Amino acid sequence: MLNDFDAFLNSVKYLDKEDILATAYKRHKALDKSTTMYTLEFRIGLQNSISGLLYFLENKQRLAGMRDVDFVMLKPICENLIKKGQMEPEVIKIFE
Repeated sequence: MLNDFDAFLNSVKYLDKEDILATAYKRHKALDKSTTMYTLEFRIGLQNSISGLLYFLENKQRLAGMRDVDFVMLKPICENLIKKGQMEPEVIKIFE
């Protein structure tokens, strides 16, 4: 799951905030559908990771229960959104 979440983040990391949100919501919803490609456990885990991303983008806070390894991967997205002026600079302090 880690690699898939990492790959997803890499695919959206340079997008604008609204585009990241739209893509993340779409991917989250797609994981609701049963598939032979992913196990139920894998889909739920990836959905939880994407939920953490969505929560962070919308609330500028860490989702309670989000794994440390997943949360750390959000920092490059935060940095890019700050550079674009789409997130306040002080939000980066949450990663300290």
